[in-house]
Amino acid sequence: MRRRLPVWRRFAPEFSVDPRFVTVAGLIAAVALGMVFQPPGPEEPAPGWWEIEEVAVDLDADTPSLFKPTGVVLVPESAAKLSAIFRRIGYRLEAIRQGARPVPRVFVTVMPADMLLLDSIEHRKTVFFKSMLPLILHVNEEILEQRQRLLALRNRIRAGQKLSTEERLWIEDMVDRYEVKSADHDDLLRRIDVIPPSLALAQAAEESGWGTSRFAQKGKALFGQRTFHQTSGLVPAERPEGKRHKVKSFGRLLDGVHSYARNLNIHPAYEEFRKVRAALRARHGEGTMVDGLTLAGTMLRYSERGADYVRTIKIIIRGNELGQFDKARLGAHGPGA
Repeated sequence: MRRRLPVWRRFAPEFSVDPRFVTVAGLIAAVALGMVFQPPGPEEPAPGWWEIEEVAVDLDADTPSLFKPTGVVLVPESAAKLSAIFRRIGYRLEAIRQGARPVPRVFVTVMPADMLLLDSIEHRKTVFFKSMLPLILHVNEEILEQRQRLLALRNRIRAGQKLSTEERLWIEDMVDRYEVKSADHDDLLRRIDVIPPSLALAQAAEESGWGTSRFAQKGKALFGQRTFHQTSGLVPAERPEGKRHKVKSFGRLLDGVHSYARNLNIHPAYEEFRKVRAALRARHGEGTMVDGLTLAGTMLRYSERGADYVRTIKIIIRGNELGQFDKARLGAHGPGA
C-alpha cells in the first residue's frame, strides 16, 4: 500500500519514516460446537484490546469468571438456550438501562435459527438486543481506543513535541484505514468516532427483521449493506432485473458490525452523520456519548425509503427505549461484573 507521506509531513513537518508498516492484528475467529468453548491454539497471537479471545468457561457454574480483555464467544444452539444463558449470568437489560450494571462480555457469533419460535415478540426483541449490544460496544471500544490515542498525539504535536517513528506510522495507518485525503487532523477525528448503540441496534433490528431475515441467518448480515463483488454476498429475492448488487455477507455477526461502523465512518453518503456527530462532540465534550436519536435524522441516504426510513428508525429507538443504551459500557471483568 503506498503511503501518503507528504500529507503527514504537513501534519507534523519533522516526520522521518522507516519503511516498516505497523499493522493491527485481526480479530480471532472463534469456532465452537453448541455451547462448548475451547481455548485458542498455541499458534494464536496474544490477545490485545482489538481482539476477542475465546476461553474455556463453565456457564453452568453459578458465577462464571471472565477478565478483560477476554470474552466468552457463543455459538448459540437455540434462541431459548441463548436466552437461558443470558439469564444465568445476570444479563438484564433493565439494569443496564438504569446504569446499575455493565454489559457482559458475551459475544454471539450467529443469530439463532429459531428466533421466530420464541414465545413472544418481546422475548425475541430481548434476545436480539442482548446479542447485539456487546458486539456494538466492543467495536466502539476499538474505535474509542484509536480516537483517544489520536487526540493524545495531536495534543503533543500542538505542544511542539516530536513523535516517535512508530507513532508516526500509526497515524499514517489511520489515514489509510479511514481513507482521509486531507492533511487536517480534525478530518481524521471526524471519522474515528463511535456509533451510538441506540442507532446501531435500531438499524440492525429494521434491516434484519429482528435477526430473522435470510440475510441475517445465512449471511450474518444485520445492516443490509450492499456489495457489487460477484464472489461475495447474497442476492436479494426481489432484486430488479438488470441490477447487480448483493447484500454483503460475513463470517460472524461481529464482522458485520465492524463493516457497518466503517461504512458510517468513511462513506461519502454519511458525511452529514459525521458532521452532526462532531458538532455533538464539540457541544458536550469527549467524555459523553453522542445521541443516537439525533443522529438517526442523518440516515436519509441509508435506505431508498429516505424520510420514511428515518421515521421508522426513530420509532424503534423511542419505542424500545434504546437511547438509554447510549451510555452502556462493557464490563471490565466479564458477566456479572
